[in-house]
Amino acid sequence: MKTAEKTGAYTIVCFFAVLFSHSAIARILDFENFAHQLGQAPGLHGYGETVASLIIASLVVSVILMCIFSLRVWGLWMVLGTVTVFAGYTATILINGSPLPCRCIGLFDTLSWKLNLLINSVLINLALGCIILLKRNEDF
Repeated sequence: MKTAEKTGAYTIVCFFAVLFSHSAIARILDFENFAHQLGQAPGLHGYGETVASLIIASLVVSVILMCIFSLRVWGLWMVLGTVTVFAGYTATILINGSPLPCRCIGLFDTLSWKLNLLINSVLINLALGCIILLKRNEDF
């Protein structure tokens, strides 16, 4: 693998590890509020704690997998899946005009929902690009 590709892939993996770690910690520290907000979201009534726990578990497992060299691609697949679900849910809410629940990625709390969706789209492409790069160059 070329040095620039290796550095780029490593940077992307580190970025997602930090982003998902921050999000998981923020959600754990404010679990009650997070679960309550999710429980009020369209389609999630009564499932706030379950969904909150699953989201946190997904974030934590993704970070752990990205930190293990041989499982890094699996961690990126989880990142891709998680961000895709967030983007799909956000798009569905925006299209249907439903009341907007909490923002699930703590760093983006102050952004509009449309901008949040745009950022999620960028993150999806970033994760997919990194997966392709890593699969093409199995030595990283």
